[in-house]
Amino acid sequence: MSRNKGALEKHIYPVFGKRLFASIRPIEWMEHLKGIQQQQYRMRSMCRDIITPLEGLYKSYIK
Repeated sequence: MSRNKGALEKHIYPVFGKRLFASIRPIEWMEHLKGIQQQQYRMRSMCRDIITPLEGLYKSYIK
């Protein structure tokens, strides 16, 4: 539950927190969520770029 709350506090409340729910148009939600999704893909890609070489080093060290 706290993970979800943290995600809302970080990504949703700063943008939409002071507005009435009914005043937020669906296109605004979609544009905002699309931006978060693109950020997620970039972060995943950066982590993969870091972890993949380390996995190779680890496997060669184990042998």
